Amino acid sequence: MRIGVALALTLLAWVGVLVTVPSMWLSRNVVDESGYVSLARSAGADDHVRAAMTGDLTGITLGLAARQNVSVPAPLVRQAVAVYTRSDRFPDDFAAANRAGHRWLFTDKVSGREVDGEWVIDVAPMLRSLDLRLIPIAVPDTVQIRIGDEYRAVSPGYLHERGQWVTRISWIALAVSIVAGIGVVVLVRARLLALAALGCAVLLDAGILWVAARAGKNIATDHVDNGLPGVQATVRAAIEVIYQSVMTSVAITAIVGAVIALACGGAHLYSSRDSS
Repeated sequence: MRIGVALALTLLAWVGVLVTVPSMWLSRNVVDESGYVSLARSAGADDHVRAAMTGDLTGITLGLAARQNVSVPAPLVRQAVAVYTRSDRFPDDFAAANRAGHRWLFTDKVSGREVDGEWVIDVAPMLRSLDLRLIPIAVPDTVQIRIGDEYRAVSPGYLHERGQWVTRISWIALAVSIVAGIGVVVLVRARLLALAALGCAVLLDAGILWVAARAGKNIATDHVDNGLPGVQATVRAAIEVIYQSVMTSVAITAIVGAVIALACGGAHLYSSRDSS
């Protein structure tokens, strides 16, 4: 009976950790606005994101110039954009654009008023940061990039309730993991062996999460071309930065599991040999 309960608790702890790691990451880096903006700022400082945004903003600027019947050499525009994207200001502007998108998705109120309309990205603040002495165009109040048709069903606050559930689930899963882990250690006489088993379970969770992260990255990349016309290169580069952040959490999980498994397993073997 004791062994059966211990096995059940071990399984529960394993599932708990499997849910806790991704849900905690999502809660901290996606649902939470400050965490999301911090992640976006890190992405904006990445060289690949800067280079991709240079290309995307160059295309947007040339399109704006064409609509205003302004003739400007493409190399000159790209040079002006590159100076901006390589500046210290760009990561903050990139984060600000992402903050607006986050508020649109996770709340139905921005600046104290109701939000309606389609999901768009406004790049006007970025264009106004360019050296317009070299590019004689007038930047409108807003330069909106509409999200693609496959996201038409997404409305303001679409992820608000879902985000709250992710946060609740993360804390519930963490509590379940801790309680179940303590229960295993209390029930089993060979406590070091029980801890080693829990460490192996955590290590297995890390492997499953690694596979899931790879699959999630591929799915997200496949949706970029259809959903984000005009900024595909930037979003692909940002996905890579996000993926690396996820993999860092997975690596930490794997290291923790391996350390627990090896330390406790080794201590158990040493104590067993010493007692015999």
